[in-house]
Amino acid sequence: MFEGLIKKLEGYFDISMQIRESTLFPKIRNTVSIKIIVAFGASCQHQIKDWINKIVKHSITLINESFVKFNY
Repeated sequence: MFEGLIKKLEGYFDISMQIRESTLFPKIRNTVSIKIIVAFGASCQHQIKDWINKIVKHSITLINESFVKFNY
């Protein structure tokens, strides 16, 4: 499981998780209507996917998939 680059910085992983669990992660977990989350950084994408089990995509990927789906 990819745990993001922050884990490689010893001592920062726990505080990083505390920050995420105090703000971002609960909001994502409590919003059941959200099907896809847009995140720009690879670490952010992996952390959300790994810890919250939601579909996460970069905005450009989402736009490209829309173009392909609608034959643009």
